[in-house]
Amino acid sequence: MRVLRLALVAGAATLLLFATAAAAADRCAAPIGRVVSVQGSVDLQHEAKHVWQPAALDQGLCVNDLIRVGNRSRAAIVLFNDGVIRIDQNTTLRLARVEAEAPSLLELIFGKVYFFSRRSRALTINTPFVNAAVEGTEFLVAVAADFAQVTVYEGRVSAANERGGLTLTAGQSALARAGEKPVGVLLVRPRNAVQWAVYYPPILFARPSDVPGRAPSWPPALQAAAAAVSRGETEAAFAALDAVPTDERGADYQALAASLLLSVGRLGEAEAAIKRALAIDPKAARAYALRAVVAVVNDAPAAALADAERAVTLAPESAEAALALSYAQQANLRLDAARDTLLKAVADHPTNALAWARLAELWLELGYANRASEAIEMATKLAPHLERVQTIRGFVALTGFRYRAAESAFREAVSLDSASPLARFGLGLATIRAGDLGRGRNDIEVAAGLDPNRSLLRSYLGKAYFAERRETLAGEQYAIAKDLDPRDPTPWLYDAILKQSENRPVEALDDLERSIKLNDNRAVYRSRLLLDQDLASRRSASRESTTTSASTRSE
Repeated sequence: MRVLRLALVAGAATLLLFATAAAAADRCAAPIGRVVSVQGSVDLQHEAKHVWQPAALDQGLCVNDLIRVGNRSRAAIVLFNDGVIRIDQNTTLRLARVEAEAPSLLELIFGKVYFFSRRSRALTINTPFVNAAVEGTEFLVAVAADFAQVTVYEGRVSAANERGGLTLTAGQSALARAGEKPVGVLLVRPRNAVQWAVYYPPILFARPSDVPGRAPSWPPALQAAAAAVSRGETEAAFAALDAVPTDERGADYQALAASLLLSVGRLGEAEAAIKRALAIDPKAARAYALRAVVAVVNDAPAAALADAERAVTLAPESAEAALALSYAQQANLRLDAARDTLLKAVADHPTNALAWARLAELWLELGYANRASEAIEMATKLAPHLERVQTIRGFVALTGFRYRAAESAFREAVSLDSASPLARFGLGLATIRAGDLGRGRNDIEVAAGLDPNRSLLRSYLGKAYFAERRETLAGEQYAIAKDLDPRDPTPWLYDAILKQSENRPVEALDDLERSIKLNDNRAVYRSRLLLDQDLASRRSASRESTTTSASTRSE
């Protein structure tokens, strides 16, 4: 096996994560990090014990711990010197040394890791194939049997070995094979390299019961697997699917497998399963519904709407089709239509907690807090142990300024599905609004690490940095958010405020005007009433910026 050494010059500030230190006291005197997400098979081995044990959420990490992530699994850890590391399937990583004031060392034995930190650091990478000096805060490293590859999203990389070298900047990648000099690799869409870290919202739910006289939602052979999928029990779900007899692996089986594969970031395998489902049954509504969700996440709203409408046409009473259609309608800026779709869904499926939670989410986005509260209470009665239920319950509480209740709900959601970026994002917002900016900002950083291609998370992370007076970091996040979703006005507005604070009124005015033009695209997140309020605030800010700009030009 090849070993990739990462020597990191850590930031001076230590994250406010000391609450987890006690949990690791029996393993090491000074924990260097903690586990923040576990999906599937994730094991730890302590240096002194040489025994693999299952990793647990919030478990402390020690120097020289080995982390092993199995097939169709994912994990994320936070280092106390300010670094979020997302770990892909089939990866083994050793935390050789992590210190606040001295170079740190990680050893990537095999697999892929995505490193996300907002503290610029010097990084030395030593492998049998390439030595790299990195000054950056966001990058991906992959080690296979005969090559190593580094892709940088922020910062610079000098990659060299005895045969030559080159310098990389943000958006570039270097590949070094055994016995060859490192070469630049052209990546048309560099962020596609972290598709395995993307989050897909769930639409499949195994109801315990339903309207009297209605047929079961899943065939008997798939009931156990469907229940495990809806609970987020990855290993149990895969095991249950493996136990299904080959002759019973029809279209529903393939759709269920696709849903589970999406939950752990295996997009290619999931798309293959969807294709098999449609080959078995061209009228498989669940397959079209899942394909619509994939299109929504990959920013193809027209394709998403076409597939979702096809799913509803094929299965008018399908809850999964209705949920997919609601996401597709929202992506196409049709919030009222999405709400109506969900009203029908809960009428047809009154015990589907996922549909009730999704309806609460839409009511909240439309500005009806009381109706959102009623819907989420119904969802909570039906399935209090569903991550999505607790997450939306947290946002409803947050809207009502009940910050402690919101924090409690978000923490429960994280414990139910630690891979959900929305739950972690909500926890960050609740913590910030309760008065702890540093800890809340860290939770939003974790959320961005859990779904690095989500524009909205980047905008709010930038806003948190701006509140901490870390203007350079805020500007970086706004730029990333603009690139990830050019239609969203949010980063343009926040960047305008940042530039105004830096006495750059002309640039601020340009960003404000762009934000106003894009304002209606915010309907994917906000209601028409709140849109109007947003537009008013933008115009007010624009007038102020215009006055300042004119004054500056006259001088």
